[in-house]
Parts: sequence; C-alpha cells; structure tokens
Amino acid sequence: MRRYRTVIIIALMGIVPMVAAVFVMRFILPAAEPVQAPPPVQQAAAAPAPVVEEEPDEVMVLAAARALPVGTLLDEQHLTEVGVEEDSVRRWHIGTEDLEPDEMPYGHVVRQAISAGAPVTLQSLVGPRQRGFLAAVLKPGMRAITVRLGAGTRHSGLVDPGDRVDVVLTAQSRDRGEQNVLARTILEDVRVVAVDRRIGSAASAAEGGGEVERTEIVTATLEVLPSQTGLLALGELEGELSLAVRPLAAAGAPAEPAEVVDIRSLLALPEENLQQKTVRVVRGSQVTDVTFGGAPGPAPFNEAVADAGLE
Repeated sequence: MRRYRTVIIIALMGIVPMVAAVFVMRFILPAAEPVQAPPPVQQAAAAPAPVVEEEPDEVMVLAAARALPVGTLLDEQHLTEVGVEEDSVRRWHIGTEDLEPDEMPYGHVVRQAISAGAPVTLQSLVGPRQRGFLAAVLKPGMRAITVRLGAGTRHSGLVDPGDRVDVVLTAQSRDRGEQNVLARTILEDVRVVAVDRRIGSAASAAEGGGEVERTEIVTATLEVLPSQTGLLALGELEGELSLAVRPLAAAGAPAEPAEVVDIRSLLALPEENLQQKTVRVVRGSQVTDVTFGGAPGPAPFNEAVADAGLE
C-alpha cells in the first residue's frame, strides 16, 4: 500500500508541472504575433532618359519649278528638285539621286497640271514616243496638220520643233491661157510641233546645246487654226511649200502685209533702169526725131515708125 502511494506521488510530481506549464502558455502568456518580413525598400524611380527624335530620311525627287499648265513642253527652266520623306515616296515619283542627264524628262509634255513645288510624276507627263503626245502638245482650239516641204527647206534640215515660221507657197498660175509662177506667204507665225517623226527639240538641254546632226527632213507638222488646215492642204496640192523661220524676239510682233510675187514682176527691169533711145528719121526734106523705150508697156517704136510714115 505504501509502495502504490509512492508511485502515485511520483506520477503526480511529473504530471502536475506539465499541466501547469500548458495552462500558463495557453491562458496567461499573450499569443505570439507572427514575425512579418520588413516591407521592401522602394527604390526611387529613375528619371526617364530624354527621347531624341530622329528626323525622317528624305529622298530628292523632281518637282515643278513653277506652275506647269497642260501642254507645257519641259526644259531646264521648268524643273527643280525637292526632298520628300522616304515613307511618302511612291514608285511614280522621279528620283534624282541616280538619274542620268539623258534620263531627264526634257521634251516631255505636261498632260496633268502641276502646281509650283509639287513633285512631277510619271502619270502627269507624256513622252514623245508615247501615245497621245501630239494631242497634248497642241494648245486648246488648235489643230495639227502635216505638209510636205519644198526642196529648199527639205535639204537644209534647219527647221526644228518649236520654231515659229511663215509658210510660203510657190505655184504655177494660169491666167487667160498664160502660165506664170508666183510666190505668196499664205500663213504667218505658226508653230512647228514636229519634223518628220521627231517631236521635241533637236538639241536637248542634257546635251548642253551642243552641235546637232542635221539630216534631210521631208515633212513638217504645224499647229494652225481649224480654218487654216484647208488652206495648207490646197497649197500643198497646187504647188510647193517652204518655211521661213521667224526670230524668237519677233513672237507676237506685227508682220508686214503679205504680197504676191510673180515671176514676171520679179524678172522685169525697174523703170528707172530702162534707157530711152531717140531715132532720127529723114524722109526727103522732112526730118523727124522718134523716142522709144523708158516707160513700161507696149514698145512705142512701131507706133512712132507708123507715124513717121516708114511702115
């Protein structure tokens, strides 16, 4: 009995401290708060680096140096170059970076009006070997007619497209059964738009106005009024047409009245160059002086002889 008591006391001595410890930890000591990690230190945001805007690349293209209306025949004074953003360049623009001098569109005609400084496009031009070129060259209300040239104009080859000329007709006239040759200026100050099949200046600006190889030309295409086409057609049928080139400074200047020159008046001696001659006629005791020559018209010699009774 005493032994059991000892065992119980020993057991209680082990259990009671454990229960007391649990009681103290659960109800007396405050609950331990979980340890939280310190908030991360926020770093000051770095100031954004300044953005450097790059200028867009530009491509140099052909442009109009001034307003170009429809029908303008291009040369050096009509063209310049402007820069266009690379993203805005289209295939119909004409770049100048790799453009050779002989590839410049000199001699082309404007078929769509181009404002000053605007890029020149392929659609706005028509070349000499393209369809519709001749119609684009003509001014509103005008007509183009091709005539065969006379020997003098044909062999010289000195007429170029763009020249201003007078048209001279040389033909046979038939008046009262007599034939005569006359020359008359039938048209004045008309523009040559083509010679043979060549349209455009013989010396392009790319050649620097150098020497031009001259060859025989057979026909010329002239820009005339509708009422003048029939006159040229009849003139070509009746005789030979020649072209007289007008100076550039005479554009729009009044011309002298056209005169008809015939072969008879051309070959006739001037009145002051005709010498008068006096013949003394002696008939018995009667002496008569007869003068003939000088004034144009029928020769007075026969009449004078008749009057003197020498027939």
